Amino acid sequence: MSLLVPVALWPRPPEHEVTVVHSARAAPSTVLVTGSRSGQLCLWSVDGPALRPRAVLIGHNRPIVAIDSVLFDRGDALVVLSVDGMLSEWDLSLIHISEPTRLGMI
Repeated sequence: MSLLVPVALWPRPPEHEVTVVHSARAAPSTVLVTGSRSGQLCLWSVDGPALRPRAVLIGHNRPIVAIDSVLFDRGDALVVLSVDGMLSEWDLSLIHISEPTRLGMI
């Protein structure tokens, strides 16, 4: 079995103009999740008064308008909606995106 880990390198950090904020439990700590105008998600570890970036998740091309936590049989996940009606699920234990699904009229 081999492991493939994607890596993204930027000449400078990506801009993250926050459009929505959500607090999620990701055992064993609390994670703050921010959605941006460019469609990125950023996971932040809450360490006392400090926020530390944990991951940048790329899966949407339009502004994020809603983020919510969901508990599935397999564990905690985030459900994310962008302004174009794209809905994605992020498994917090794997940081894995499911296939985006376009919703009908919102």
